[in-house]
Amino acid sequence: MLKGRRGLIWILAGAALAVLAGLAAMLALRAAISTVQVPVAEAPLTRPVVVASQFVARRSTLTAADVEIKELPQDSIRSGAIVKQEDAIGKITLTELNQGEMILAQNLLDVAAEGEPEAGEPSLAEALEEDEVAVSLRATDLMSRFGILQPGDKVDLLFSINVVGKTYQEEVPRGGLVALNAIQNLEILQIVTTKTQEEGAEEETAPQERFIVLIADPQQAVILKYLKDSGGVIDFALRSPASEQLFDVEAVTINYLAERYTIVPPEPLD
Repeated sequence: MLKGRRGLIWILAGAALAVLAGLAAMLALRAAISTVQVPVAEAPLTRPVVVASQFVARRSTLTAADVEIKELPQDSIRSGAIVKQEDAIGKITLTELNQGEMILAQNLLDVAAEGEPEAGEPSLAEALEEDEVAVSLRATDLMSRFGILQPGDKVDLLFSINVVGKTYQEEVPRGGLVALNAIQNLEILQIVTTKTQEEGAEEETAPQERFIVLIADPQQAVILKYLKDSGGVIDFALRSPASEQLFDVEAVTINYLAERYTIVPPEPLD
């Protein structure tokens, strides 16, 4: 009986020691784990770049509402990324831009250019569709000379010329001034300013010339070529940005004005 009790006591003591040893091992393990420093993953390096704040259609002039600054991982930033908003605002997009898309310098075209294009600058041709051509007119009328017209504007070309001729039945030529709305709804792509260097003149004082670059279809380009070479006068008429209508406009002569305003030729003085 006594031996049985002693055996039970030893069993209980062994079990207690085992439990205590387990608790001690667990506490030691926890202490070791708490002292181990787990390395914290470093945040990727980022840089601020300009992205589109909304969808922008191709061949649109960027405004402040179209762009914003966003921090992007440095290894995802492409060559040519714009980093300042002012370097993008006012330029023409050569591609569509989705919201959040990075804006690249090689996909932007200056709306106003000075002198000859520099190496690496995007070509005007990249802004044209397959069925379009670019044509230019020297800025000679008031609208184009004094900065009223801007890239992206829609314009009509008004043309006037003094027409004189006769038929085989007439001996005396007849004719007069004719004015017409020659080509309608053209878009201004770019305005180019150059300095005309005169002999003996300093570069700072050299007069500037402005050229209006227009988007046209091939037939309109040929018509414009004829108008320029005929020696007539070409003026720009500014349209509403929402206007797409082609107006039915009559050519104007002195006979048209006399009939419209019931002009009666004055009697000769005695």
